[in-house]
Amino acid sequence: MKRPVSRWGRCGPRVAATMLATTLGLAAGGCGRRAGTWSDDPGNWRRIFQGPKPAKVEMVHSWYWRSPHFTMEFEYFVVIASNGTFWADLTRDGALEAVTDPAAREASTNGFFHARPAWFAPGPLEDYDILRFAREPRQNFRVLRHRATGTVHLHDGVL
Repeated sequence: MKRPVSRWGRCGPRVAATMLATTLGLAAGGCGRRAGTWSDDPGNWRRIFQGPKPAKVEMVHSWYWRSPHFTMEFEYFVVIASNGTFWADLTRDGALEAVTDPAAREASTNGFFHARPAWFAPGPLEDYDILRFAREPRQNFRVLRHRATGTVHLHDGVL
């Protein structure tokens, strides 16, 4: 009795094995390629802002995490030394609004996906101007600017 031929013909098992190997290879190689955690790494600027760091901007501290998942899942904390040009560029288009409600100000320093580094916005909230995007979709993005020193603390994250 003759075995029925699959729709793949006689090469069905080889095609299936090749497709499986290709899929597993792409999944393993593509998912974890850029995943990790980086603390005070000069490459964090590019990871966060997708471009080179301006020469006159000093990144005092940074922490960046990216999941190995195939979607973009990340979180970062960064502190930028006082820099009028950076601040002007950050606030130029008017997309950020001041957070003045006490409950919303308190929430701005909570709700992180990972533990907040000790160097990120230390001290009382009264020492900071807090800003966030006025409209969606960047609801997790927050800016805390120290009123006395002018240092800018940025946070964002997506899960």
